[in-house]
Amino acid sequence: MPGMDKKTAQKKADDTSRQTVLAIAWNIPVMILIWTMLGYYIGIKIGHKKAGIVCGWILGMAGVAYEIWKVARTHDDPPRPGAS
Repeated sequence: MPGMDKKTAQKKADDTSRQTVLAIAWNIPVMILIWTMLGYYIGIKIGHKKAGIVCGWILGMAGVAYEIWKVARTHDDPPRPGAS
């Protein structure tokens, strides 16, 4: 990074990685809980609670997989020329 020595740049990268890990760590159970409860609610409305819970859980896991994929894709991209 321009204007930073190696040690400062590494510390900044470590802090960013730590923040990303924390964001995903709390995001996973929250997304699964929200989608499962939404599935439960819809299941009650249509008369199939267990099917609603299973569908909600599957959607929650899909949301988690998307979040992990999004973060992995962001960190795998090489830096763009001219980007700071």
